[in-house]
Amino acid sequence: MKKKQLEILLERMEGFHNPIPELEQYATPACVAAEMLYLAYMHGDLGVVCDLGCGTGMLAVGAALLGAKAIGVEVDTQALSVARRNADKMGVEVDFIQGDIKLIDIEGNRDCDHESSLWCPEGKPWRSRLSQKGRQNRKSGLFSAQPGKRRFH
Repeated sequence: MKKKQLEILLERMEGFHNPIPELEQYATPACVAAEMLYLAYMHGDLGVVCDLGCGTGMLAVGAALLGAKAIGVEVDTQALSVARRNADKMGVEVDFIQGDIKLIDIEGNRDCDHESSLWCPEGKPWRSRLSQKGRQNRKSGLFSAQPGKRRFH
C-alpha cells in the first residue's frame, strides 16, 4: 500500500463525538498518522504496535492496515467503541483493551512498538519499562511519537 492510499483510508475513519478535555482527546490528522506509520513501515519497525491512549484508533487501525499486529489501549469507553467501529469499517483486526494505561500490565506478554503518549506525563514507570523492552527487542523496536520528535530504537 502506498502512503497516499493509507491516508485516504484513514480520512474515512470516524472521529471523536464528545472529546473529554481532561483526557486531552484530539484527533490525529490522517496525513500525520499516515506519515508516521509509513515511515515506521519503511524502516521495518511495524511488527507489533501498541497504541497507548488510542482514542478512536487512528494509529492502531493504520498500523493494522500496513500489516502490523495492533493493540489499542484506551480508558474512554465511548472512544473505544468508535475505535472498534473504525477497525471493522477498515476490515482489520485490532486488539482493543479498555483501561488506564498506568494500571494495565502490557509488558507481561506483549511487545509494544508504538507509544501514542502525547498526553502522558514523562517519567512514568510504564514508559521506562516500555523503552527498555523496545531496546531489547530488535525485531520490533519501540516507535515513540512525541511533539517535534521521531525516534526509532
